[in-house]
Amino acid sequence: MPTSLFCLDVLGKMYHLPTTSSQWEQLPYLGVEFKKISASQNSIWAIGSDQQVYVYVYGLENPIRVKVDTYENQRWNPIDGFCSKLLATDRPHYSSKDGTECREFNGICLPSLGWQWEGPWVVDGTLDGTPLETEGWTYAVDFPATFSAQKRFTSCVRRRHWVRYRRYVAVSSWSSVPPLHRDAVEEPFVDVAVGGAELPGWEADNLMVWAVTIRGRIIYRSNVSWLSPEGDGWVHVPSAQGGEARQIACGPSGLTWAVTWEGAALVRTGMCRDTPHGTEWCPVLPPPGVQLEQVSVGDDCVWAVSRDKRVFFRKGVKGREMCENTTLARGTGWLEMVGSMASVSVGLSNQVLTLGTDGGLYLRSHVTSGGGDAASLRLLRLDEDEPRPQELWRQTVREQLRKRNEQLQPFRVYDEAVER
Repeated sequence: MPTSLFCLDVLGKMYHLPTTSSQWEQLPYLGVEFKKISASQNSIWAIGSDQQVYVYVYGLENPIRVKVDTYENQRWNPIDGFCSKLLATDRPHYSSKDGTECREFNGICLPSLGWQWEGPWVVDGTLDGTPLETEGWTYAVDFPATFSAQKRFTSCVRRRHWVRYRRYVAVSSWSSVPPLHRDAVEEPFVDVAVGGAELPGWEADNLMVWAVTIRGRIIYRSNVSWLSPEGDGWVHVPSAQGGEARQIACGPSGLTWAVTWEGAALVRTGMCRDTPHGTEWCPVLPPPGVQLEQVSVGDDCVWAVSRDKRVFFRKGVKGREMCENTTLARGTGWLEMVGSMASVSVGLSNQVLTLGTDGGLYLRSHVTSGGGDAASLRLLRLDEDEPRPQELWRQTVREQLRKRNEQLQPFRVYDEAVER
């Protein structure tokens, strides 16, 4: 799928508008409606109608295939020879390579329903490219000495390497991300944001995924990457008392802003390769007399919409230099823009799109690196033969009322017969 603009209609269906087309196309509907979406180059993260997080991976040239392994360890004794009877100070029977983690076959599971095993466990028949005996054992004097393919009279321990491959099969399909708690309804999600692919010094295939729960807690999804499109766990990133969030946004450089229930903003600082989720939340006051409702973050800009639908631009933000100076993450002041908008979205190259209060999509043209220098807004038309969102909503309501009347018609006929 080429670079696209993604949007939701009032019914929770998702559409995309590729840069190579002028026609909106609906993504395959798999029985889930959505409330919020956030997209990166090869994945879309969304909040479903059940208030849980979903991910949609698309546009991959190569399959996502991961090798999983474990090491079988044995020790020699005069009675049994080599066997699984290890000393209390030894590593587990099945362990990681360094022996610090127990890795039994039945304890190694697929991360989610989006993965499938390609085959059974098999023994790795090589050691550093050297073929091993049929059973694949390597020998050493003791743990954790260097292992070799030769069995000597001093060899008191041995191990062999088991491998198995899993493949991500939920490509071009929605996959549910494991919830925050075992009971998914204990703390539902209300917002999600993805970004950070261009964090300085970070691997190119890594991503940052942030979410906000109904309790106002900000949660970070750890270890999201090309080989792990769903990540491997949720991490609570506490904010100061009174800093409960309602919405969050993350830019390509990793710059992350959030909006609190009080209408103020928070910006995450200390984000770098070693601490991608940052070290501290810094408060940012809204414009005087204004309560913020939503923010969106680009490369070097932050845009915001207030609760009374006014649009603001944050001056002095430099996302790619935020690691050197926290002021460049916070900016220096607010600049109010012309127009009334329901929401704003900042895309690649700081391109700004807004959803107007009239339901139309507006594209901000002539955007510079400063983001707020140009004041023109160009209406991005939907397909001429497709209804506008308000009209689609009206059509849906009328259709539901019509079906309701059809269902009630037999009862009306019965009531009239009784009256006669």
